[in-house]
Amino acid sequence: MVLDTPVAREVYGDAAIYVARGDIDGAAAALRRFIAAPGAPAVELTAAPAILARYSWDEAASRTLARLEEAAR
Repeated sequence: MVLDTPVAREVYGDAAIYVARGDIDGAAAALRRFIAAPGAPAVELTAAPAILARYSWDEAASRTLARLEEAAR
């Protein structure tokens, strides 16, 4: 569960449950759904590997090297 901001949506995509700032009842309800319903986190867990792959060390190094090579040309 993360704060519902444009940055969080860009980073986490479908792999998170979003809650508005100050929405204590919404956060509590989201936690209850996540914990109580057997299949509740399925969407988030299915999306997580693709999201996490964007932030691997290998991927970050590859993208950084590509940008440095591009800048050097």
